[in-house]
Amino acid sequence: MDPDKIRKVYPYRLKPGELRIVEIHPGEWDELARCTLRRYVLDDPSRPDYTALSYAWGSMHLTDAIILNGEPWNATMNMCGALDFLRDRKDGVRLWVDAVVV
Repeated sequence: MDPDKIRKVYPYRLKPGELRIVEIHPGEWDELARCTLRRYVLDDPSRPDYTALSYAWGSMHLTDAIILNGEPWNATMNMCGALDFLRDRKDGVRLWVDAVVV
């Protein structure tokens, strides 16, 4: 992950005990995935539930676009496929995605 790229999309540095979670906005599987990256305190009881997703398989050179915090983001084809598969038509879905949030 390019640190300059993540700072442009999400300029806030994590403090100890914090984590970033990606929320996939509702949509159809054939629409461009739109996501929001947010930070939460790990042990805060009001922190939303999330699912962990590790997608580091396949080629890192085959990418497709998503929108992350309003900015274009090149994600691997595997990640795009996972986001499309996991996205809900009516509700947001929260994920901890290793290559985006770390």
